[in-house]
This record gives sequence, structure tokens and C-alpha cells, in this order.
Amino acid sequence: MHFHHVGVACGDLDVDERAFAALGYARERDECVDPIQNVRARFLVGPGPRVELVCDLEPGGLVSDLVKRGVKVYHFAYEVDDLDDAERRLSESGGKQVVARAPGAAFGMRMLCFYALPNMVLIELISRT
Repeated sequence: MHFHHVGVACGDLDVDERAFAALGYARERDECVDPIQNVRARFLVGPGPRVELVCDLEPGGLVSDLVKRGVKVYHFAYEVDDLDDAERRLSESGGKQVVARAPGAAFGMRMLCFYALPNMVLIELISRT
């Protein structure tokens, strides 16, 4: 596994982007709209790990719910060479799949999925191929 980014739940991408800009972060590429995941996302790079700012396309989605509850940092993402093997390892360690495999618009439609670890940390797995 190779660490890719930290996911940050946002109500307003512009507000959060300005906050991270004060820390030295800048947008890595154009904003991505993912109708499958029902989100908009911006990737930022800077003095620390890559950050993905995420908001719902429509109010009332999962990300909006996290923001309402005061949750900002909500997932860690890893690129993997073998998605089957990575999923097996997380399952064997007690992880539960919470979002089934789907193509990710932010990653050239490579497959991704989400697992909740036993400690409730949310992990996004992104296939390298």
C-alpha cells in the first residue's frame, strides 16, 4: 500500500481551500465531480500529506452529515497494486466494507472502495491499475 491522501469533509470547498492555503497548500489539479460517489473534490498539496477536500453534490449526503456532526478528517486513502489482496487483508483484520467497489472519477475511473477498520478509521483503497 502507498499512502495517497487524507480526506476532509467540507460544507464549502472554497472556505476549506483558503484555510489550507494559509498553511502553504495549493490546488494540485482541477476540481473533480464524481457523480457515482455523489461528491465534488479538490486535491491540495503542500507541506504535509496530500489533502482531498470533499463535499456532496447535493445537500443531505454522507459528507454533509459528517460536517453537521463536526467531523472534518474522515478517511485515509491508499493506492494498492492488488485490490483483491488489499481487501482480503483488511477483511481478515476485522475491517468491514462500507462502500463497494466503484470507478472513481478522481482517479481516471480506477476502482476504489471504502473499509471501516475495527477502530472505526475509514480507509479508501484505490487500485493503481
